[in-house]
Amino acid sequence: EALQWMVDLRQRHQVMPSPQERQALGGDPFVLGKLGMIWGAAFTFFTTMSQVRDFSWDVAPGPRGPSGTQAAGTGVTNFVVFNATKQPAAAFKVSHFFTAGTGQRLVIEISNFVPAHKRLLQEVWAKTSPAVNRQAAIDSYAYTKHPYKGPLFSKWNTAVTTALNRAWNGDEAVRTAAEEASRQGDVVLKEAAAKR
Repeated sequence: EALQWMVDLRQRHQVMPSPQERQALGGDPFVLGKLGMIWGAAFTFFTTMSQVRDFSWDVAPGPRGPSGTQAAGTGVTNFVVFNATKQPAAAFKVSHFFTAGTGQRLVIEISNFVPAHKRLLQEVWAKTSPAVNRQAAIDSYAYTKHPYKGPLFSKWNTAVTTALNRAWNGDEAVRTAAEEASRQGDVVLKEAAAKR
């Protein structure tokens, strides 16, 4: 039902600009004041929202489903070191710097990424400019659904979203696309489990 609702918003009710309409606008529709609402991750504070100059904006909790339950999702920001690096100690130092203390504060202040560290979340991220209702994002954690984030995540994500996009683009029925997404996702999960 949730997937059908989302697809209907796009295909039937046309609440979002088509790719052709977006291109004709010559920029992000929200930034240009052509959309009243966007659904996005907290990092859009740094990307999309940092471009807004002509109006004030704020953050609100996600919508509730028919049962009254809200939903939100999570993503992961990774700092990784190439396995074959010739400087493992230096690579570890850089990675450690950006995931703790001063370096993590810089990451928060520059990119607005939400930190996993609770104290930095409350003391730095919640108080970082712009001064919007960041508490709505923090409060969403209680009802956040965590998608698969294990080995072969990228392959799993591609398999699932490729199938779901067929419904999103109006090329296939939602139920058919969802069942295919589930099948394709399971194939990758079995592959990941076999590699352990």
